[in-house]
Amino acid sequence: MTKTTKQNCIKKYAEYCDKAQYDEASFLEKLKLKFHLFFCKDCQTYVKRNTQLSQLFTQAKLNFLHPEEKMAIHSKMQNSISSETNTFEA
Repeated sequence: MTKTTKQNCIKKYAEYCDKAQYDEASFLEKLKLKFHLFFCKDCQTYVKRNTQLSQLFTQAKLNFLHPEEKMAIHSKMQNSISSETNTFEA
């Protein structure tokens, strides 16, 4: 299998894998994925690594900002950038 064929294969089945992981895959997509994983070592590796990564994120208990906090930070940054731009223009 060539490198581009492998990449296309992984790209196609990665979508099925991601959907299956979040219970968004249809029965047919899950069936295609299981059948494909039986033969494809590259996709097996992708699924294994993706599962490990998801487990690490779950275990890390990361805290994310609320959308309001993100917007506040974004506007502060925009104000800072615009004030610096005005300083340079003057």
